[in-house]
Amino acid sequence: MVLETLGGKVDHTGLNENTNGLIIQYLPKGTDFASVTNENLHVIMHKLNNRPRKSLGYATPNEVFRYERKKVNIVYITTNLDRYKNHGIINE
Repeated sequence: MVLETLGGKVDHTGLNENTNGLIIQYLPKGTDFASVTNENLHVIMHKLNNRPRKSLGYATPNEVFRYERKKVNIVYITTNLDRYKNHGIINE
């Protein structure tokens, strides 16, 4: 698990601190990471990514990710359909 700040932007500081606090609930300061298994990390990631966040309008990070990913897929499909039409590969 890699924790990374968001470039020190003031508007991200609270979110970063909140996330660090949530992680510390599962991995307190001084935790020996040699004893932390991949399974432990996956359980923690699942719990954190499925926990509603005020900053996301009480949606979970997973819900927001799936929503944003769906938007990207729609743009990608639309862009490729236009490209195929322009090259005469498909007709409408």
